[in-house]
Amino acid sequence: MWAHGGGRGGKLHGLAEHLRSTAELARRFAEPFGAGELAEALGLFHDAGKAWGEWQAGLLRVAGTDRPVGNPHKELGAWLLADRVDVAALAVVGHHGGLTSVAALSELVDGDPRPEWAEATARFLEVVPEAKRILDGPDLVPAAWRGDRHLCDLGLRMVFSALVDADHLDTGAFRRGWAEPRVADPVDMAVLVSRFERRRQEWLAQQAQTKSPSSSSDVAGVRTEVYRAAVVAAAREPGVFRLTAPTGSGKTIAAAGFALHHARQHGQSRAVVAVPFTTITEQNAQVYRNLLQPEGVDEPPVAAVHRSICRQTLSSTRNGSHWIGAAVFPSSARPGLPVFKGSNPDTPRSGREPRCGHAVRASFLRAAQQYRQIQYESSPCRATGTTDSRRRRRGDGQSGQAVQPQGMRTSPQRHGITAPIPASPHPGGSGYLGLRDSTGG
Repeated sequence: MWAHGGGRGGKLHGLAEHLRSTAELARRFAEPFGAGELAEALGLFHDAGKAWGEWQAGLLRVAGTDRPVGNPHKELGAWLLADRVDVAALAVVGHHGGLTSVAALSELVDGDPRPEWAEATARFLEVVPEAKRILDGPDLVPAAWRGDRHLCDLGLRMVFSALVDADHLDTGAFRRGWAEPRVADPVDMAVLVSRFERRRQEWLAQQAQTKSPSSSSDVAGVRTEVYRAAVVAAAREPGVFRLTAPTGSGKTIAAAGFALHHARQHGQSRAVVAVPFTTITEQNAQVYRNLLQPEGVDEPPVAAVHRSICRQTLSSTRNGSHWIGAAVFPSSARPGLPVFKGSNPDTPRSGREPRCGHAVRASFLRAAQQYRQIQYESSPCRATGTTDSRRRRRGDGQSGQAVQPQGMRTSPQRHGITAPIPASPHPGGSGYLGLRDSTGG
């Protein structure tokens, strides 16, 4: 059985091969935010409907052309998985057209099965027998998502993005004739910190040469103390910090130093920088590129604005390759929404979800746990009646309970750090650096 045509030399893409590769990639992308098993199941089932004999015949009819097969295939996987993945079955239904609504999923899952599904299911389980283990296994939705609408909203969008990215990567690799998709290794934070510190020193030396000795000394003293306090704070346990310092005291670079040292200290892979205006976004991104980008002209970007990441990711996933960077700049002061909101101009087509949301991975999921006031729009997680109603029909009457996730706090760690610095050289400057938690402690 086949998943795609359009390979080099007229080759066809094996269905079982595609499902397993997509499942493996999706799991890899989703493991950092605790949804690896869920994403793996979605990847294994996302094209289950292609096992239908009529779909296979349709693929052979249009092989070598640009015409679509014309038979639907995405609904069967969602229908089969609904008891195990609950509302996350929306990711399977939407892996070509974007996330839809819980009501639409309920109508699909609670309705009568289509006549062709019995045949398609038998053929699917024949070529992917490991799928039986998932159907007979436990629920796969992370326990922390149940009972918490915000985590469910965000987690669903992230696992959806992981699935779609994996699907496009595997398909793109097949069409280019590659043995497997090409996914970049995570950036080495130790290397980035070393490069950042070296270039920061070079930048400071250049600043000293272009400024008058008196003003240069005053500003350098302030910037040195601000940066020192930021790096000291980076050694603390993860939490929520606030940096308060005078205008011109080097907050942009101090914040980057904090983020990179903090990421290296705690095994984190990325910094997400959210600022209020597009002009500032581009400006800060360029500062970080100058400090972080490798010397090689062919090296992928280490720091990029989210809009450019979307464009690059959309292009590269179609070609079977993948970008992973260290600093992401969402194109808004509300970092969760530009990545996931359907009306975002970064989306490839009107109303569709972008395919690169999981690139920021656990950063936003941690933020969602720490900031209960965050509002995510167009929630698909406002109702979970689909699976509960099916359970009631089975007679067990179980429903999900919110469980505290391991290794993550539901309230921010409180940090209060202040460091005296020389009097601000700028009128109105505060004259002190405060690195403290955002709750005012």
